Amino acid sequence: MLPNEAFQKLLYDLFCLWHSVQRHYDPPLPDTEEQRMVKVGWINEGGRKRENRMTSDKYALLIISFTALTLRIIDIKHDPLVFVKFSRVFIIQTSLLRDYLPFPGIYDDPDYDSLKSKMAHTMLDLHTLYRTMNHTVFHTQEDVEGFRMQLQQFGEQTLVPCIDHFKTFCNKNCVTRWRSVRAAQINRMRDFRPLPDEPITDLVAFYSQMMYVLAVLGARLQGFRYDLTMNKKVFGSFDPVLPLSEAVFSALELLMSDCVLATEPSTSAILVTNNLFSMNCGALARGVVFKDFDIQVVSEETAEHIQSDMNRQRLLQQPAPISLAPSAALLAMKPTSGTKRSNAASNGDRLYSDSANNTAHKKSDVNSKESVTIYPIYNSKNRYWAATYPHLLCTTRQKGRQSTHNSFQDLSPAGQQIDKANGKRPIFYFHIRATMFSPSGRFATAHTLSLPFTIATRRNQVQRMMSSYTATIFWLYGCNHQDGLLLQWMDTGM
Repeated sequence: MLPNEAFQKLLYDLFCLWHSVQRHYDPPLPDTEEQRMVKVGWINEGGRKRENRMTSDKYALLIISFTALTLRIIDIKHDPLVFVKFSRVFIIQTSLLRDYLPFPGIYDDPDYDSLKSKMAHTMLDLHTLYRTMNHTVFHTQEDVEGFRMQLQQFGEQTLVPCIDHFKTFCNKNCVTRWRSVRAAQINRMRDFRPLPDEPITDLVAFYSQMMYVLAVLGARLQGFRYDLTMNKKVFGSFDPVLPLSEAVFSALELLMSDCVLATEPSTSAILVTNNLFSMNCGALARGVVFKDFDIQVVSEETAEHIQSDMNRQRLLQQPAPISLAPSAALLAMKPTSGTKRSNAASNGDRLYSDSANNTAHKKSDVNSKESVTIYPIYNSKNRYWAATYPHLLCTTRQKGRQSTHNSFQDLSPAGQQIDKANGKRPIFYFHIRATMFSPSGRFATAHTLSLPFTIATRRNQVQRMMSSYTATIFWLYGCNHQDGLLLQWMDTGM
């Protein structure tokens, strides 16, 4: 078995070749089918030499990765034997999977018991279909049509209800665990205490366990699909199992739609324009390979729309693209090998003219964008994909927004009202849009929002002006009115 880090990096390189992803640090290497097949061969060989004992999250990684690759090489005409060999290794790995939920007894929940029962019933019915296929000789078209009706009945009466129950169970439990994680992040910002591991590890474990459940089900379906379409060829070129597999992939994409955590800001919720700051965010699920992470700054109003779209996905129980979000500030990536500016005094930043570690930059130093893309790196210690960049800067920001929970003091004549003139400063969030290589053969996206923060302009860095930003953050986090991933402004007091 390939080491986990080497296996993940090999998968990432192969997926990038497959989808023509040109990373900024990639040399201009030609993408050829031979290159892809060499990497597929390495993964195939690594999959054959399996470990004797593997945890559920490692199985989930292996099976989901093999599923994703199988659907991408199925149409290769260069060497059909590659697909056959790859599928055989996939079936061998599938035979090692347990057909029950991998974490019995840790949930005291009737919904969990019901889900476990439905999953066992689904596996049993699928095994029955497998035996029917292997022990039936399809002489006539009526025999073929009868088996097709059995497959359709299995999908409508067994698989789809099981998947729907799975989605409902995951949605309910994810909301509870996300609230605990967000509360821990808020407490760290308020008290400067270390972020406890338990809420995050609990959420990571839940994602990994639920992914394993889908990996078991998806792998069984994929093995059944291979035998039906490649060995038995009962239906010729028609593939009646594909819609069943798509239902499982859809559930996986829905589960992964919020499996990203933004850890910045963590201890300071006031950014200053043209000052450097670091960005760290990572995947909460082990088993999915990420293409890139897009980072943008959004206003409160936009953050509410994003969270509403995320909630809509859960209610509809279908993964759906989140509408394009307008940026509330421009971001830029300072090259990590660059030097810091030392001429702050000549640029009017007198307060920092004597500092050897000045991090202020002119907007002209960098290329500002509405969003920046960070390509992931694999964290071998904690076994997850992360987006880390030490030198980001915000070069400008918008004035504020008009909304019910207004965090912007309207100084226009129409807004000169006592209840509006409370000195609030605009609140912003980092919106993280992570793109992953889905087992379905497509791209899927995961979204999250950071903790809220303000952005101070450098022209207002005198203490009298900065105090309003401090007061805004103090009040926002002090009230601590948590609304999903958001903190809502409260005028009624702490």
